[in-house]
Amino acid sequence: MAKILPQAKIDIVEIDPDVVTVAKQFFFFHPTANMRIFEQDGRQYLRRCEDIYDFIFLDAYNDNAIPFHLTTKEFFEIVKKRLAPDGVMASNVWGPRNDEFYLSEVKTYQQVFSRIYMIDSIKSNNYLLVVPADGRDMASAEFAKRVEALQPHYALPFSLAEFALTLEDLTAMKVDADVLSDDYAPVEILRSRKVPAQ
Repeated sequence: MAKILPQAKIDIVEIDPDVVTVAKQFFFFHPTANMRIFEQDGRQYLRRCEDIYDFIFLDAYNDNAIPFHLTTKEFFEIVKKRLAPDGVMASNVWGPRNDEFYLSEVKTYQQVFSRIYMIDSIKSNNYLLVVPADGRDMASAEFAKRVEALQPHYALPFSLAEFALTLEDLTAMKVDADVLSDDYAPVEILRSRKVPAQ
């Protein structure tokens, strides 16, 4: 992101200091002058900070484990407070779309945000849940047109348009699932339960 948008001010929050060390030593990670690194839990950081962000990208989930406290209604309410009025949050989510966790995540987002979209990674069991803070409509045709206009400005090793075409509006999707809360978020149990496609 820093390479593509060198003027952007980027804050990275990583709970494990060893991840930062390994990234620097083995994965060519070189923090820029516009970058700050906070070695702490993402939820604690957002709760305590006073900064407002244009874009928040949540990439704390993986195929093996999902920290439940970053999946709940209360957490997303904190995220929403940290977004600029026209800001966007995107969350990288792993797993099949027919497990109960996916459905509960969608239902939870619907409780906090007025609009929710999904972008499929196409080639893996991975997708992005995307929410605009202001609830604006990101209709597929308009979204694809804007993405197509952006492609020539950035040296990306992939086609943005290919992903834009997968944009799906989940705002009005009827979801038969529980809302995840700080009092109820059995993530691993929900991930193990498969349900018919809704």
